[in-house]
Amino acid sequence: LLLAAYTTARQDTVLFESPADSIRAVVYGSGTQKGWDAQEVHEAILGIRAGTTPSISGASGPLDFDLEYGVDPLATYYSHWVIEDSTFRTLGVLGSAKSATAGASGESVSRTRASGTLMTLPKSSQVHFEPPQDRTDFRAVIVGPSQGWRNYRHQSDALAVYSMLRENGVADDHIILMIYDDVPHAKENPLRGDIHNIPKGENLRARAEVDYTGDQVTSATFRQVLLGEPTDEIPVVLDGTPGTDVFVYIASHGIPGGIVFSGGSPPLTTGDFTGITDTMYKDGKYRQIVFFVDTCFGESIATNATAKGLLYFTGAAAGEPSLGAVYDLDIRQWLSDEFTSSTLSAIRADPDITFRELYVTTYERVTGSHVRMLNTENFGSIDLPVRRFLQP
Repeated sequence: LLLAAYTTARQDTVLFESPADSIRAVVYGSGTQKGWDAQEVHEAILGIRAGTTPSISGASGPLDFDLEYGVDPLATYYSHWVIEDSTFRTLGVLGSAKSATAGASGESVSRTRASGTLMTLPKSSQVHFEPPQDRTDFRAVIVGPSQGWRNYRHQSDALAVYSMLRENGVADDHIILMIYDDVPHAKENPLRGDIHNIPKGENLRARAEVDYTGDQVTSATFRQVLLGEPTDEIPVVLDGTPGTDVFVYIASHGIPGGIVFSGGSPPLTTGDFTGITDTMYKDGKYRQIVFFVDTCFGESIATNATAKGLLYFTGAAAGEPSLGAVYDLDIRQWLSDEFTSSTLSAIRADPDITFRELYVTTYERVTGSHVRMLNTENFGSIDLPVRRFLQP
């Protein structure tokens, strides 16, 4: 409601500016800080109408969004407040941008639980696809394309998944690892060269063999890798056959209908994803393929996916953001995203967990967003153990 009021004030002042540009100017305001009580809202509106761009806050904290697309929150805040004597009194604030607001045990920023309205599971008997041949090989592609210290958790999650595969016996030459890889040596990192996924955890970067880093980690590179199209610049690609089971993991920012890649790369769109996976199926690049995608608006990427043998598992419905989890007070940074953290914990707790069971478990555990599992009718049985796609 505040954003609508501020955007309207901006539209009254800057004639012929599109609503999208007006709301972008509002949320990126860097002037005088203005809160959400009646007086400061009034002052903010007057300031916007006068041509200034105040830094605005909502009921529980600043409204900060990513600079490139303007839809993905950089930080999330939640206030615990009560009403006393007809006024609001804040008891505490949880937020992903300030270390003082995180719990000492590193809990998630949110304490809410997903409603059951989006939870859908096919019956065990509803299997419309059977792989045409036995499995002969396993390959994995892991992607953490976000850049900068703020995006520690994306690179950390990608390395945590890589580490799990290696611990499960998957050879490095069967894993293609694509991460921006600037966090370990970022100037903000007090543990230079280190990146970990749990507080005081092992340095996951130390033993990782990265195939593509920095500006090589683009949506175009990702496409070539999955389609198995090597070039001089992109020599390492997926060597898939009709007998290859493939696991793909992505941790990044998301926009509606897109996965964000840093370094000036265009996002990977819903159309891109559908085209890539349809081509992979047609060209016999996999037997079955499983995507774990941890981004805001994650479901929106696969809404048109119909490729046979494909399963898409994500932490957020098409119209909602996902949240960070596991805060490290020592380095003042979020180490993981909620969906990935919950998923890895569930798999470690029960090595025989099935896709059906993993969906139910993470749906109930993940806070602030709704876990979604798509294309189940074209995948085959979701009562398969998840470990089949995490080990050779």
